[in-house]
Amino acid sequence: GASKTNLPAWQRQTNAKPYDNVFGAGELNILNAHHILVKGQQASSASVERAPLGWDFTTASNTTARRYFFAVPAGRLADTFSAALTWHRKVANITFNPTVPNLTLKLFASTSLTPDTSPISQSSSGVDNVEHVFMRNLPAGQYMLEVTSDTNNHAYSLAWEARIGSGPAAAPRRDAGGSVFIDFSALDPFVTYTVEKSATLGAGASWSSAGTFRTADTMPSTTRTWQDTDTPYPGARFYRLKWTSVR
Repeated sequence: GASKTNLPAWQRQTNAKPYDNVFGAGELNILNAHHILVKGQQASSASVERAPLGWDFTTASNTTARRYFFAVPAGRLADTFSAALTWHRKVANITFNPTVPNLTLKLFASTSLTPDTSPISQSSSGVDNVEHVFMRNLPAGQYMLEVTSDTNNHAYSLAWEARIGSGPAAAPRRDAGGSVFIDFSALDPFVTYTVEKSATLGAGASWSSAGTFRTADTMPSTTRTWQDTDTPYPGARFYRLKWTSVR
């Protein structure tokens, strides 16, 4: 439930280091945690979709992956997707010789309850008792969270939240001299975007690149203002935003 809304610079170090070195999991957000909690426990299943947010408390298997399918509705995006997996040390006997089971958390794109071969994202620390996956602007479609373990019957807790929204937004405007500016919001701060333009709309529209920008070039941000250097332009001009999607 930790939020990254006020922390656009938040970024996992690597798959093996699932949290940000400075901000950790993010900013405490009790409302997020409440929404996840009241959605209720959602057991793993290989044949049933679960809600876009929820939690589970169960035991891991070292032979069978625990799978959680969920979907982002058609025509929408998950503005943010966050999942956290955690578990306790294993104390074998009275001499207090603890070990930490190694659990891994992976996110796959999926179709009809059949996941793709390779994960979109994964968290695979070999020394921590926590795994964390966080993404922005997850496209519509079915997904699967997968929990695997090297230790059988060890209890774990999993919580996830796909915050359903509309994805990046664009608000064009002209200044007094006719120059066009576009104010973008809800961007991923670590992605390169292309602005495309066309003089017409519809099936016969001819789109061409008007420029690119990367939101992390200066200071990470989820907003950006872009100027069309070819303006002022006689007549109408239409714009759209393009980027490389995870699916």
